[in-house]
Amino acid sequence: MPLADYLEIYNTTNKIIDLTNCWIADLTSMDQLNVGKILPGEHIIICDNSFEIEFAPFGKVVTVNSLPSLNNSEDEITLFAPDTTLIHSVHYFDTWYRDDNKKDGTNIKTRRRKRRFQR
Repeated sequence: MPLADYLEIYNTTNKIIDLTNCWIADLTSMDQLNVGKILPGEHIIICDNSFEIEFAPFGKVVTVNSLPSLNNSEDEITLFAPDTTLIHSVHYFDTWYRDDNKKDGTNIKTRRRKRRFQR
């Protein structure tokens, strides 16, 4: 993967999820997603629009003009609906890595039970 912050979202439902104009935020900033939909059973990558070409070989990409910078040690990343209703949030810590060699940047996977995404 490119050396840039990104998020990956998987649609576990049997419905198309429209992320257009949803918000992505960390503890200090937020920005709206550009046009993008997730088909049932599909993964998408969310990244800063300046990295769209670099991430494209790895899957479908939805961009944001300025992806919040994801801190390695601790941060909270949140997805909001266009009206800023909370959709999902995760507060992560570097202790999740369980490997000191990975604390300077690696991917973290969370699992979430099915929840309805309504817009």
